[in-house]
Amino acid sequence: MAALHGRVTAHHRFMLKLHLTQIEALEAAVRDVEARLGEALAPFWAAVERLITMPDVSQTVARVIVAEIGFEYDPLPHRGASRLLGRSLPPAPRKRGQAPLESDAVEQIPG
Repeated sequence: MAALHGRVTAHHRFMLKLHLTQIEALEAAVRDVEARLGEALAPFWAAVERLITMPDVSQTVARVIVAEIGFEYDPLPHRGASRLLGRSLPPAPRKRGQAPLESDAVEQIPG
């Protein structure tokens, strides 16, 4: 309470210094990660630039998207791509009497 009345003790100064040191260390870590990420994403800047044209997609979000799923973000090209989503899709509907394809079998994704 003494600090609210303009009296900063040695303990208060110690705690302020401790907190400021932690904040500076975290800011430096964020700068290091952003620099490394920038280097790693250099070949994919065109994809990042396209992504940030979408509403609500910031540069940070675009970087995460590219880092997580890559720079090819077309719709699922085939049924097996659903494994990327961590789940399986049911077989595609077939005409009566038509045998199902092997690729249409429901595959259980572990986990």
